[in-house]
Amino acid sequence: NYPGWQSFRYQDLDITNGAHFGRLFLPSSVDAFLSEHTFEHLTSNEAEKAFIYFFHYLKPGGYVRTAVPDSGK
Repeated sequence: NYPGWQSFRYQDLDITNGAHFGRLFLPSSVDAFLSEHTFEHLTSNEAEKAFIYFFHYLKPGGYVRTAVPDSGK
């Protein structure tokens, strides 16, 4: 949890499900999305959908920050 940020678990916001976004946010209403240790569990198609949803709900000038583990290779 970060001050000023709202945290969601998978059951609250499946980032591959547009209906989940639609019940929580209005289009172009979010300043930023932060996703940590999530995208490594998604297929390419699921990741693409998630980014499409992120950008649909971001305000102009908003941003997405993602973190994924480094395999060390």
